[in-house]
Amino acid sequence: MRSTICIAATTALALLLLAGNAYAADGTPPKHEQHANPATIAQHMLERFDTNGDGKLDANELSAALEQHQEKHATAAKVVKAGKTAKGSGAVSDTARAEALIKRFDTDGDHKLNEAELQTMLTTLQAAHAAHKKPAAASL
Repeated sequence: MRSTICIAATTALALLLLAGNAYAADGTPPKHEQHANPATIAQHMLERFDTNGDGKLDANELSAALEQHQEKHATAAKVVKAGKTAKGSGAVSDTARAEALIKRFDTDGDHKLNEAELQTMLTTLQAAHAAHKKPAAASL
């Protein structure tokens, strides 16, 4: 369970960095402001990665977001790829992470994430990431 939370938190960080970097290139607010706004990030993710135009991200589209982030940010990608599966069998693929996120946050059962579900995912994963960072910060 703990490794799943770490993987989810790392994935959220990757998505936040991905959205933050794209917005910065567009001249929108600084990254630290975007990280606090899951609604803006979810909207941007749909605009950028919803290739079939249905207003939702399927596993392939969400996986593409993770993959593109890894290509652009090699250092962050090493952290993301360092996550292990629950059985410890090796690195988790972008597709496996996308499928796990969809399984967890797809509330309407269509096997895709709509804007509201993306917002919930980002909010939840931001909170998990913040909670995961607190013990490390307290030990310094």
